[in-house]
Amino acid sequence: MNIQLGILFLEQNEIEKSLGYLKTAKQLYEENNFIKHYTILVYPFIAEAYLAEYAEKRESMSKAERKASLKAIKKSCAEAMRKTRSWATYHGISKRTAAKYHAETGKDTKAERLFLVLYSARFQHCRSFTISLKRQQRAWI
Repeated sequence: MNIQLGILFLEQNEIEKSLGYLKTAKQLYEENNFIKHYTILVYPFIAEAYLAEYAEKRESMSKAERKASLKAIKKSCAEAMRKTRSWATYHGISKRTAAKYHAETGKDTKAERLFLVLYSARFQHCRSFTISLKRQQRAWI
């Protein structure tokens, strides 16, 4: 429940509420033995929320605060990539967030590479699904 509320508030651009719910969800996840399929997505969305918070407050931050915030976002993105690696459903969200982080830090080549990997994987998945569907349709005829 906390994860979904955190995602909802993130989509509504209420970053503070979102981070509150997502941090609570992460703490609950790490302290308990919940089913990963339903809870692992907390990691990419926390990284996404940190990135949104940085984008919102960047102009009012000092240079040291910006550096510390970017370091925390980088750590959160790495954790999301690591935790969701075996979950194809959520690993794409982690890649997207990492690509946004690299774009924010001026590493456009790295960001572009992540976006291309992400979308080529999605394209391959759709393509294999379409081919499979066509084979089934031919078998039915």
